[in-house]
Amino acid sequence: MTEIYRQVQQTTMELKDIICNRCGKSCVSPHHSDQTGKVTCYESATLMANWGYGTDKDGETHRANLCESCYDYVISACGIKPNIYDYVISPHGTKPSIKDR
Repeated sequence: MTEIYRQVQQTTMELKDIICNRCGKSCVSPHHSDQTGKVTCYESATLMANWGYGTDKDGETHRANLCESCYDYVISACGIKPNIYDYVISPHGTKPSIKDR
């Protein structure tokens, strides 16, 4: 059996930036880039909602990114604050521990 292959050109996409949905600013961390200047870290929070049937947003998924300042603003408006976890590295693996604030 003879196999014949053709070359297929592929386009590679890489993340260039994350923009905050609230203020419109970049979420690039200026302190995290490699020697070529390529960004290696984005400091952002992702808010995601999966809406069920019977809501005004039947079956929709909403996703928004927030920079740290906007995250703090949104969280400050919440009546119940989110749990905050520190990740502890131990000989038995990485485990989350709840942080008191």
